[in-house]
Amino acid sequence: MILASIVEKETGKPEERTRVAAVFANRLKQKMKLQTDPTVIYGLVYGKGPLGHPLTKSELAQPTPYNTYLIDGLPPGPIANPGRASIEAAANPARTKELFFVADGTGGHVFSETYDQHLKNVARLRVIEHGGEVPSIIAPEAQAPPPARAAPANPPARGKRSANGAAKSTGTTQ
Repeated sequence: MILASIVEKETGKPEERTRVAAVFANRLKQKMKLQTDPTVIYGLVYGKGPLGHPLTKSELAQPTPYNTYLIDGLPPGPIANPGRASIEAAANPARTKELFFVADGTGGHVFSETYDQHLKNVARLRVIEHGGEVPSIIAPEAQAPPPARAAPANPPARGKRSANGAAKSTGTTQ
């Protein structure tokens, strides 16, 4: 139920749920931190409403039992009441090798298996966020069905970002 609650908060797109679940399952198998903004937000407000502003770097660094940028594994309890589709996705994640995802600028996500590709996808999102257009936002391997997000356990220094690559300010994973 904990993983299902994170999937529930991570994406509103039904077709992405099994891939988001797969990314988290793959990260857990590799002992990578989940690094997901919704858990940080829950740890700050404990479900008493929205944060009300984009996550800050200091909030991402604030220790709580739910801060998956700091803790290993899953948080101690659910962060939301997951729907049936999120529960099913957590129980039956897609079979992928994907470890990362980032918002695609259209309400969905771009998924990737490698950290290098993830950084490229994050760069594409930053262009979009700053008003530019990117001819092809989705990397070829990220488009391939089947129906997964994260950063390496010790990624190169890159500033505070969520597992999906979003700046701590946007909370694109909510």
